[in-house]
Parts: sequence; C-alpha cells; structure tokens
Amino acid sequence: MGMKRCEGRLSRQRSMPFGVVAPGDLVHLKQASGPFRAIGTVGEVLTFAGLDAAGVDQLRESYGDELCAGDVFWASKQSARYATLIRFASIEMDDQVPAGFERRPGSRAAWYVLPDAIDRPPRSAAG
Repeated sequence: MGMKRCEGRLSRQRSMPFGVVAPGDLVHLKQASGPFRAIGTVGEVLTFAGLDAAGVDQLRESYGDELCAGDVFWASKQSARYATLIRFASIEMDDQVPAGFERRPGSRAAWYVLPDAIDRPPRSAAG
C-alpha cells in the first residue's frame, strides 16, 4: 500500500494554499489534530477558480482517485469556488516540527507560510 501523493484543498474563498504553493516548495504534512508526519516536495500545482457544483463534480471525476477522498468529503465541498491540487514529487517521513512554526492560540488555520519563505517573490494566482 502506497502513500497518498496528491493533496487537495477546496474552499469557498480564495485562501491558502491557492496561489501560494509552487513546484519545488517544501510542505510539512501534519496529521489532523496530531503531530507532523512527513515533508513533501511539491512537483506540480493545479489551481481552479470560479467553480460551481458541476465543476466540483468534474474535479471528483478527474482527480478523485488521486485525492483518496470519499463521498463525505465531496458532499461537503459542493459549494467550493476555488481548488488547489498539489502533486508531490517526493515525500519523506519526518516527525520534526518545522523551524519557525508557531500555531497561534485559537487559530484553526490549516496552512501556514514559515518565516524563511516570506521573502520569496509572490506567485501568480491564475486559475
């Protein structure tokens, strides 16, 4: 059994990682409500804007197997307007907390840009 190699984020509002993550970036992967588990190198990023329910259904048809997402996930994303699909070139197990990572008290954010990445030039957010 292999490791999931594609991560998807669908949202109603344009938010991270939409327009932020790019090939070559390192993404620290954390278990939901748990510890960090791995670090992945981004290989390809696909972004979609202006989605409607039919567009979300098309994403499911085209990328559902890669995303390993079930019916509950897709039902909860029917109102999404933006999507970011991240295909990893490599993933290595790594349980270390990334340098510079601080979860803000009360924050429910799923994505953070670490301080060493802030000086990077902005990315195009074309969808």
